Amino acid sequence: MRRRQATLILLLTFAFVGGATGQEPILTFSVEPERIAVPVGGRSEMHVLIENASMREADDIAVVSIDPDLFSLVAEPESIKVLHPFEAGSIPLLISTSSEAPEGEHTATLGLLYTYCIGDLCFQIAESLDVLLIAEPPPPLGDGENVPIATVKPVATRTPPPWPWVGFAFAGLLVVGLLVLKRFAVGRRTAIAGLVLVVAGGLAYGVLRDQHEQAQGVGSVLCTSCVGIEEARPADARLTPAAIEALGALEQDVELTVFYAEWCHACPYAEAVVERMSEVTEHISYRFIDVAIAPDLAKALGVVRSGRTVVPAISREGSSQVLFGVEDLENRLLEFLGVGE
Repeated sequence: MRRRQATLILLLTFAFVGGATGQEPILTFSVEPERIAVPVGGRSEMHVLIENASMREADDIAVVSIDPDLFSLVAEPESIKVLHPFEAGSIPLLISTSSEAPEGEHTATLGLLYTYCIGDLCFQIAESLDVLLIAEPPPPLGDGENVPIATVKPVATRTPPPWPWVGFAFAGLLVVGLLVLKRFAVGRRTAIAGLVLVVAGGLAYGVLRDQHEQAQGVGSVLCTSCVGIEEARPADARLTPAAIEALGALEQDVELTVFYAEWCHACPYAEAVVERMSEVTEHISYRFIDVAIAPDLAKALGVVRSGRTVVPAISREGSSQVLFGVEDLENRLLEFLGVGE
């Protein structure tokens, strides 16, 4: 029994050690062409290339801005709703230059935004990408001609070879074989050692690819297949009798702020738990705030840090502490309110 517990702890440690490094980018960006010629006072087409080399699904990938003011985005660029693991895509852009832009090379910065989730936490990542733009003299226009547009060949969406998935499938088959081997006493030690090596190999793969979330994902998938643990999903927001009794001991008024986002899967559960608690005691008031509407407040309270947004997040007026995620939220909120064990 002790040996089994030690093995389980070791596997869980491998699987979730990457969790502390959350909020890291999972996408890489580049542009095509690398040097973009733009007629002064005219427009030019380009493509932002996106590659997802992680195990996470990226959502709502968008180009949201361009600096400096000498350049602007013509219309709102299309966004990519979903980019699956190990896939790549592109976003076409039409950039215009001011008629006052001096000729020569300029560095413009594109603002990029996307989201992804790990378990009950969802992250919004803000990134920037430098683009080399060359302002060229505009060609002479004849009667009735429009603003000049420099065009480039369209970039087709490409899908990288599925070697990572092949590796994961092989690892899954290996885990199944090791679990079968573990049933026999003669192969138990070999099976345990093999399982640890598989998990460690998955973590090492992610770290070598500079994808710590990927490492965590590989480890957690392999670990849960080893020990039969399923990722916990928030159920309904019913409070336990113990929580209701604990809330009866709350004597001071408390205001909670729940930060949420439309792309956050777990935010409705966090909101529901706070609502249920406010129904139990009149000492709890609350407000729900969309981080997109109040980014300055979210930044001041630590919900947005260095362009990284993490929700759901619950803050308490007068406290610098913030609760993230929904795992064991009832107990953590009771402690946050000062009535928990």
